[in-house]
Amino acid sequence: MRGLAYNPGILPAEMIIRQRVKPMPSREELLKRNSFGSVNDNKYLNAM
Repeated sequence: MRGLAYNPGILPAEMIIRQRVKPMPSREELLKRNSFGSVNDNKYLNAM
């Protein structure tokens, strides 16, 4: 960011939004994908 001329007319939040091309999938789509498995299926959690 140091090399670019700072434009006070643009907000940092606007620059962040531009980077994100793909929007977050809907909640139903994520649940269908089952990317958040059950806690019991998580092999990285050990019973204390």
